[in-house]
Amino acid sequence: MINRKEYDNSEFRKNKHKEWRQSKIGKKYMKKYNASDKAIEQRKEYMKSERGKDLRKKYDAYEKRKLARKAYRQTEKGKEVFRMLVRRREAKKNNCIHSFSTEEWQNKIKAGNGICPECNKNVGINKITMDHIYPLSKANEDFLNTGIKRIYTIKDIEPLCLSCNSSKGNKIIEVCA
Repeated sequence: MINRKEYDNSEFRKNKHKEWRQSKIGKKYMKKYNASDKAIEQRKEYMKSERGKDLRKKYDAYEKRKLARKAYRQTEKGKEVFRMLVRRREAKKNNCIHSFSTEEWQNKIKAGNGICPECNKNVGINKITMDHIYPLSKANEDFLNTGIKRIYTIKDIEPLCLSCNSSKGNKIIEVCA
């Protein structure tokens, strides 16, 4: 038998608590609790602590970088860099052939109900992104080496959430669904 302190720090308890917070009842309770005076006071106290101050510094630094990127994109040089990135992406797309229709792609998205097959999160139909199982960058390299364009069919494409698609990068991973 484990004692209370060991139980409180156990992964089992943390996972159960996380599941409860994500449940309908848990979300309703947390919404009500977060608006309470007690919760507001606890947050204020936490932000006065060393850990809270460190968290605030990290958040402020992130926001400064975010604002700096936004300001940079408004400059002439930033606009040109962004245009160059768009042109580079379009060139990669032009070095391959998509042999499926928009309707086929829409049907594939609807079949998944807006759920990412990689992480099983429901991100919605509008937030799903198109992932090339064999990455465009590798297809572009193949085209530059051989001069043959790669043909992508609807089977070579999968709907992923933006997070999974970004983390996948140019790795080749088999289809989950």
